Amino acid sequence: QSSTTMLLQSLLDLGYVTRLPGTRRFVSGARTAFIGSGIRGRMEDTLPLREFADRMARDLRETVVVGTQQGPWLQYVYVSSTKPVAQIHPRVGMKRLMTCTAAGRALLTHNPEKRVRLIARHNNAHAGAGLQVEEPELFDELERIRRQGFSESCGRLIPGIHNISVTTSLGAVPTPLVVGVGGPAEH
Repeated sequence: QSSTTMLLQSLLDLGYVTRLPGTRRFVSGARTAFIGSGIRGRMEDTLPLREFADRMARDLRETVVVGTQQGPWLQYVYVSSTKPVAQIHPRVGMKRLMTCTAAGRALLTHNPEKRVRLIARHNNAHAGAGLQVEEPELFDELERIRRQGFSESCGRLIPGIHNISVTTSLGAVPTPLVVGVGGPAEH
């Protein structure tokens, strides 16, 4: 592979660029919108979402994440928390298996069935014991999420930690984003 191809693949993997479906064109990815003022206009576009996430974290006293899909992964692009790191520990740039998280499942509702099947198989190959999913049950849950408008984790990935997630979009970012609120189940 050429160094250009390797660099582009790295940028894709990290979420800094996104390939436009059905083309050989690329645009700035969701993660780019959050990296700083070097991207003219992007930070201003994300400011309302970042302020919203910060306000939710303060008001609810819980952890709020903003994420996007990177291939078969959910990747966090912004995290706001009032909790100690030890309790809930998502970090910007962290990737999670989409089928194992409320945020990932919310994003899966924006994918065609064929892609969801590929992602589920990939995630099952990488998931630990008890985290693999059966495709029929996954599709039933995705349909429920579409009807409800939100997804819940109910301690699926981290026992005792629950997350509720919804998808949203920003005009500057061509891919859907997800906003999730997580904290101890007893809250």
